[in-house]
Amino acid sequence: MFEKYHRFISIVSILVLLIFALNVPVVVAENDESNVGKDVVPIQWENFETNLSGDEELELLNEIMSNSTHYIVNTWYEENNYDEVDDYINFGGKGEFDIRGPGMAALGIAVPIATGNYNEDKIDLSEDEAKHRAIHLITSLAHQHRTNTSDGWGGIDQGVQNDWQTPLWSYYTGFAAWLLWDDLSIEDQQNVQRMIEWEANNIPEPRYYQNEQGEILNDGNTQAEENSSWASLLGLASAMMPNHPNVNKWEDQMIDLAISSYSRPDDIQSDEVVNGRELSDVLDGSNIMNDGTVVNHGIRHPIYMLSFEQNINVALTSSLAGQETPEAIFHNADIVYHALTDIEFESPEYAAPGGTIYREDSSEIYYPEGNDWGGKFPFYFGQIDVLANVFEFDHLSNSNASTWSKLHNEEALRMQERFDDGRTYKNDEESNYELREERIAQIAGSTFLAKWIKEQGLFQITDRAYEKPSTSDGGELPNTNSGLFLNMYTGIAIILVGFVLVYYNRKKQSKS
Repeated sequence: MFEKYHRFISIVSILVLLIFALNVPVVVAENDESNVGKDVVPIQWENFETNLSGDEELELLNEIMSNSTHYIVNTWYEENNYDEVDDYINFGGKGEFDIRGPGMAALGIAVPIATGNYNEDKIDLSEDEAKHRAIHLITSLAHQHRTNTSDGWGGIDQGVQNDWQTPLWSYYTGFAAWLLWDDLSIEDQQNVQRMIEWEANNIPEPRYYQNEQGEILNDGNTQAEENSSWASLLGLASAMMPNHPNVNKWEDQMIDLAISSYSRPDDIQSDEVVNGRELSDVLDGSNIMNDGTVVNHGIRHPIYMLSFEQNINVALTSSLAGQETPEAIFHNADIVYHALTDIEFESPEYAAPGGTIYREDSSEIYYPEGNDWGGKFPFYFGQIDVLANVFEFDHLSNSNASTWSKLHNEEALRMQERFDDGRTYKNDEESNYELREERIAQIAGSTFLAKWIKEQGLFQITDRAYEKPSTSDGGELPNTNSGLFLNMYTGIAIILVGFVLVYYNRKKQSKS
C-alpha cells in the first residue's frame, strides 16, 4: 500500500520543503469556529439598575456624555462618511489616527446605550440608529484586525505610528463590543474574541523609565502610559472570558503591569505586599518620581500623571463582570493625586508664577514646565477627580476630590455649550490632539460608567493573592488563535521525512 502512494507522499513532502525554504507560514486546521466567541460571558444587565438620578456629579457627567455623543453620532460620523458605507469600513491605515479614534468613539456611544442613559431628544438621533452606528464601528474595527484580515492592524511589531497602543485600541473596541454583545452577529462576536485573545496573548513585559540603579532607560519618557494601557486590555480579556484557558496568565501579567506602571524608586526595595506580591520582587525599575510627578515628553507633565485612569479601567470591566477588582490597579494613585492637588512648584525653577497644579477655587491648571498638547483640558482632570472620589484615593489631599470634580467638569460643560453640535474644542490652541473629540467621547463614557457602577454598590476591591501560573507547561501561553502555525520542530520533522521519502522514491525508480 505504501508503494502505491509513495509518489503522492513524495510530492507533498517536496512542497512542504519548498514552503519552509521560502519562509512561507504554513497554516494547519483552524480551531473549531463554533467555540470561538463562546468563551465570552455577556454582562448580566439584570444585576444593574439602568436609570439612576439624584446624584449631582452623576447628572453632570450624564450631560457632558450626552453632548459628546451628540457630536460623535451626528457630525463626526457623517463627516467621515461612515453613513455611506454599508459593508465593513476601511479606515485607511493601521496607525493611531486611523484606528484609535473610531475605537474611542464606539465606546463613547456604547456606554449611554448600554446603561439606559441615551437621551434621544438631546442627542437628536434615534437610539436604534446610534446603536447601529456604534456596531458599525465596532465590527469594522474587529474585522480589520490582523486576526481576521490579512495584513490588518494590531500588534506592537508592525512599525506603524504608535503601534505600542494597539492593545489599548483593542480595549476600546472590545469593551464597546462587550457592552452591546447581544446585538452583534455570531461572526462579529468571533472576530472580537479573536482580536482580544491575540492582543492579550502578545502583551510585552513591563517597561520602565529608569532602572533599579536610577539610570534612565527611556530618556524623557515614562513607560507608565504603556504599562497601564496594556493592563486595561488584560483586565478586559479576564472579565469577558473568565473561563478561558489563559485567564490566570492574563491576570498575572495584569497585576505586574499595574504595579509597575506608576512605580516609584522607593518601591523597588520595598517589602510592601500587593495582591500577594512583594514590590521588590515585582519591580525592575520605576516610572514616576517619588513625589508622584511624571516625566514625559522631556518635562514634568501633568497630562501623563492622569494615565493611571487606564489602570482603573480594570475596575470598570471587573465590576461589570461581577468580579472583585485587584488592589494593584490603584497602586500609588493616591500619591499621584496628591501631587496634582498639593505639591508646590517653586518659581523660577519652574514656570512662573509657581504653585500647585490645581489652582484654588479655579478650573485652571498650572503646568510647571509647559504643556505641548494645548491649553484647555478641564475634562481630563475632571475624570481623575471623579475616579478619586468614586474609588476614594483622595485621602492624602487637603481638599476632597468632589470639590475639584465640580470645578473641572462644570468648565468642561461650559466649553461644550459654546457649540450647537456638542463638541468640546474650538481650535488647536485649546487642544492640538488630532483625535481630541473622540478622546472626549471615551473619557465621558468611561467616567460616567465609573460613577454609575459605584452607585450600583457592586464595586468590590480585593487584596487577595493572585498566584503565579504553573510553569509546568514551560510558561508558554496556549495558542488559541484561529490560524495555528506549524512550529519550527514540526517543520524540521516534516522536512526530514520528506528527504527520506524522496530518497526511497528515487531508489525504487533506479531498481526498476
